[in-house]
Amino acid sequence: MLRSLMVYFALLGLTSTARADAPVIEQYRGAAAAFLRSAIAPEDYSSVYRKAVLAELDGKWLRLDLLARNGDVTETAMRQDCPSFGVRVAVKDDFSFRMTRNEGKDGQIDTIFNALGGNLFSQSTDAAQYLHYLQIDMKNPPKGLLESMMIDTGGLATITRPSPDILVVQLNYRQPLIYGRCPV
Repeated sequence: MLRSLMVYFALLGLTSTARADAPVIEQYRGAAAAFLRSAIAPEDYSSVYRKAVLAELDGKWLRLDLLARNGDVTETAMRQDCPSFGVRVAVKDDFSFRMTRNEGKDGQIDTIFNALGGNLFSQSTDAAQYLHYLQIDMKNPPKGLLESMMIDTGGLATITRPSPDILVVQLNYRQPLIYGRCPV
């Protein structure tokens, strides 16, 4: 009888441990899907994640984090803002894409993202184009402004696609920019 009780309590301890771990396991599965994209082996990660970032990326996108500053992000607000404030994203090849702001207008600015590995990309923007976009007087800029703006013209970008219509770009380890695909 004592032996049966010991087995019972041992099994009870195992099942309660399993139940307590289940939420962690589910959270791991969600994190693995978002960050590893099924590439458990390190040698697969770079290729799998790069392809996941670039998959069906072409189109018009809107910065939702900016839209959220003015209130709730709604489809109506997106439809209203996408034509004027959306960016055009075009995949160039299997390793890079271009993001264009102010497409076809004075002050158009292009940023090129090149895959470095996994979700890490280099990003490069023509400095003169960027400063023109910001309407900075190149002949007499405020002291230190040009130097402080140069960080936005190049560096590293960590890019994630938590869902097909959301694009998260973190430039030079700063606050992430969250884009949503513009409604058709």
